[in-house]
Amino acid sequence: MSDCCKAENVHLQTFSKEVEHAMCCHRDELLSVARSVCQCTHKLGTTNQLQVDI
Repeated sequence: MSDCCKAENVHLQTFSKEVEHAMCCHRDELLSVARSVCQCTHKLGTTNQLQVDI
């Protein structure tokens, strides 16, 4: 698993078995407890960050 997948994550989702990437969501208290900052680490090594409501 990628480094973002740790115990403090709200949840972990594996999206696509074809590309084997995962989204690890963290609480971001600067935004709100209902919003998280998610880091998607792809198989090719690229990393994207996005904000989602959970």
